[in-house]
Amino acid sequence: VTFIVNTREYLNTNTRLFGYGGIYNVAGVEKYDGNFVVSYPKEFNGSKSFLGAGGEFGLNLNFKIYALKIGVGFTAGFTAELGDYYNFRKKAASQGLIKSEQAFVFLSFTAFPILAYEISEKTVISSQLNIGFPGFISPSLILNNDGSVYWLSWFPDSDDRNNILGHRLSIGFITEVNKFNLGF
Repeated sequence: VTFIVNTREYLNTNTRLFGYGGIYNVAGVEKYDGNFVVSYPKEFNGSKSFLGAGGEFGLNLNFKIYALKIGVGFTAGFTAELGDYYNFRKKAASQGLIKSEQAFVFLSFTAFPILAYEISEKTVISSQLNIGFPGFISPSLILNNDGSVYWLSWFPDSDDRNNILGHRLSIGFITEVNKFNLGF
């Protein structure tokens, strides 16, 4: 939910609260005993649910040349995550079975160039290359259409450069609740 938005000719600021959830399927976590016997503990492998919530502040500076908008943006925020997946990461990392860099609450900061093209009065397509943490580099493609936003983001796998699918692929959708006439 974006709850404070300030849009001016060359400057946009916004403050957001967000939540998310889902299920990860964890497979292939191995554990060795003293005799080098491999086991696949059920407590580590299998479906893991997760929930998260956070807040974010964003600032964009931009310049418009006809239908083309060029600029730079910054975001800073925090996220808290809990659930089976968080508990799995915490326990497996403490036993040295996986690397986990995220704590219960983690901070994020991103800077990104903006390139947007206004297709029509209600439709804008844009791209940005997010540079920050977590994730370091993540390119995104965004479509704003009549009060709804669709996006596709890719997070490269820094541990395996041959993994062209990357560490994570994020597909998202946001829409204005006002168009549903819910009486808010």
